[in-house]
Amino acid sequence: MLKNYLIIAWRNFLKHKSFSLINIAGLAVGLACFILIMLYVQYELSFDRYHEKAGQIYRVVAHQPGNVYLGSDHFAVTQAVLSKTLKAEYPEVSHAVALDDWNEVLVSMGDKSFYENGVSRNTSVRKIRWARSYGCKTNTT
Repeated sequence: MLKNYLIIAWRNFLKHKSFSLINIAGLAVGLACFILIMLYVQYELSFDRYHEKAGQIYRVVAHQPGNVYLGSDHFAVTQAVLSKTLKAEYPEVSHAVALDDWNEVLVSMGDKSFYENGVSRNTSVRKIRWARSYGCKTNTT
């Protein structure tokens, strides 16, 4: 029975080539869009889910209309005092960490200098239990 359906479909494809190609192209584009959307949704829903208390972790994002950088006007950069203010004004906040991303900072030591990327943080980051990291203890201070 399945063999007969395949034979009829093949004959219909050969008889109406342009109509069949349009249908197949539409199906391919639809499936490709579905797969891309599902991959995007999966990525967004899996963001920062490695932590055992992921439901209690939030990230403050600043919306700056008119300031579009790399295609977005939402930035995960706020003032450093925000972590202290959140903790002081909202009793639900148990820990607040301020991270600052430094891109291309000039590091000089004696007559040697080089550019380095880095992140600065406040001392509250030690109170949060992060995922396990592997490596030398001298690099984790």
